[in-house]
Amino acid sequence: MNSKRIFLALAIVAVLAPLSTITSAQSRVHSKAALPGSWRATFTSAENPPQFAPIPALFTFAEKPGEHGVTEGTLVETDGGELVPIPPPNQAFGSPGHGVWRKIGDRKYEIKFLTIAVNPDGSLAATGRIRLTVELNEEGDRFEGEGTFKFIFADGTAVPGGSGNEKIKARLIELR
Repeated sequence: MNSKRIFLALAIVAVLAPLSTITSAQSRVHSKAALPGSWRATFTSAENPPQFAPIPALFTFAEKPGEHGVTEGTLVETDGGELVPIPPPNQAFGSPGHGVWRKIGDRKYEIKFLTIAVNPDGSLAATGRIRLTVELNEEGDRFEGEGTFKFIFADGTAVPGGSGNEKIKARLIELR
């Protein structure tokens, strides 16, 4: 009786083991083609002549699993413009960007985030809205894209030179 149960258990394991391997491989392939993780990026001006020097940035994308896999989530972004205060007479300090991302096609994503700049007294100086469309490479470890940025003073007027087009390139950071 025990040998029949052992044989039956081994037969079930033999049938299910390949399915487990297939599911595991599908998970690895799917996770390669998604944004979640930490990325090192560089923003460059898409204008000619360039409106600004290249700006280094870090992104962390978190996933919000949906019915059909990972298709959207949240993000936090920090860039060189936030780490260096704006000099007087308009001295201000930038915040990290906070926003959302969503899948819009095969390896294509829309990224939107908001950042603020505050005066030395902590009051709002300006708000920036950044929108990007990016595409992951086939390996899922790099993306490139373009987008727009627009900065508005707290009183609703446009920041001079605070809007335009930009490009972005990024690579996945392997954190160990």
